[in-house]
Parts: sequence; structure tokens; C-alpha cells
Amino acid sequence: MPLTDTPDKCDPVCIINAAFCFYLTAVREIVESFNGPGHDNDVALHSEWKNRIEMWTMKAVEDSQFMRRYKKVQRYGPF
Repeated sequence: MPLTDTPDKCDPVCIINAAFCFYLTAVREIVESFNGPGHDNDVALHSEWKNRIEMWTMKAVEDSQFMRRYKKVQRYGPF
């Protein structure tokens, strides 16, 4: 997780930024490593990996929101 100025390291903006940076810098190498050389310009494979990264990012954002609410309930109680 990238360092942030916020006290919460699971900030959704940081998660989205990290996923976007990962997509821009690493997808080509991932496509080559999982699908072999010569597939680095395959639009369908890039689209598949983009969809996976988007799903994983949304899951991470949902989990961070869940943990934020859980910490708030733990701190102040349910009522």
C-alpha cells in the first residue's frame, strides 16, 4: 500500500491510485508471464486483466470501508 498523508492506510483513493499505477506499469509483464511472449499486444488479454484488476480494486475498497465501519463500531459501540 502506498504511503499517504491520511492516518488510515486503507484509504479508497490510495487503493484506486495503487491499482491504476499497477495497471499502467505491470500489465504488459503479467500478460507475457501468464500467456507467453508475443501476447503483450493482445487487446483481449489486456481487457481481461483490466477487468480482474478492477474487480480486485473494488473488493479492496469495499473491504477498507467495512474495516473503517468496524473500527468505528468497536470504538464507540453499536448505539
